Amino acid sequence: MQQYDYIIAGAGASGLSLAWKMLHSPLSEKKILILDQSLTPSNDKTWCFWDTETPPFANLIHREWNKAEVSIFGNRTIKQLNNHTYYCLRSGDLRTHILDKLEKHSNFELLETPIQELSFNGNTPLLHTDAHTFKADYIFQSCFNPWEDAQDQPCHPLLQHFVGWEVNTSKPTFDDGFFTLMDFDQTYTDGIAFIYILPWSKTSALIEYTIFSNTLLDKKQYEEKVSLYLSNRFDLTPIDYNIERKEFGK
Repeated sequence: MQQYDYIIAGAGASGLSLAWKMLHSPLSEKKILILDQSLTPSNDKTWCFWDTETPPFANLIHREWNKAEVSIFGNRTIKQLNNHTYYCLRSGDLRTHILDKLEKHSNFELLETPIQELSFNGNTPLLHTDAHTFKADYIFQSCFNPWEDAQDQPCHPLLQHFVGWEVNTSKPTFDDGFFTLMDFDQTYTDGIAFIYILPWSKTSALIEYTIFSNTLLDKKQYEEKVSLYLSNRFDLTPIDYNIERKEFGK
C-alpha cells in the first residue's frame, strides 16, 4: 500500500486550486498524489468569480466585465460594479496550466483512474481504486457527496443545476459590455429558475438556464428553456445560430 502525505481526490476547480496553493508553499516538499478519472483538459466548464484586485491566473482570463444586469418582472437594471470585476476562466485553460506545472514537480504524482471509495483504517484515511489502495495523512476529496454518509442531512435539500449553450449568431445580437447575472423574466414552473448570460462578443455568448429544485430535469427540458429564451428575448430561431458546445452542471 503506497503512502503519501496528502492525497487530492478530484482534479476539478477545487482540487487543482488546492494543489496550486500547495505547489507555492512549504507543502510542496511533501509527497502528494492527485487522482481523477480524467486528467485530459477540456473546455467543458466555465468558471467565473468576483475580485477587487488583479486576480490569480490573470493571463488566463477569457473575459471580464464591470457591469451586470439583473431583470425581474420586466424591470431590467444594469449596474456598474464599482471596484469589483467579474472574471471568467475556461476550465481547459486552467487545468492545462496547473497540470503542466504539477507534472514538472517531482513531489507531485498525477494518476488518471476512477476513484471507487474512501474509507478509514483506524484513524488513517484510505482511497481505493480498481487496482490499488492508497493511504495518506490527509485526503481532500471533491468527488463524493458529503451528505451520503452524514448523520445530519439537510432537512430541505435543494439542487442547483443548469444547462448552457455556447452559441454563435449570424448577426450582432448581444451587448458584450455587461453580463446578465439573473434574468427572471421568463415563466418557469419547475422551481426557482433564471437565465444567466456571458457574452463573449456581439455574436457569441454562453446562455445558461439555471434552476434550484429538489430533483433534476430531463435534459430536453433545460434545452427547451434556453431555446425559448433565445427566441423571446433576441428573436432568434434555430437557423440564426450555431451551438458550439453545451455545459451541464449540478
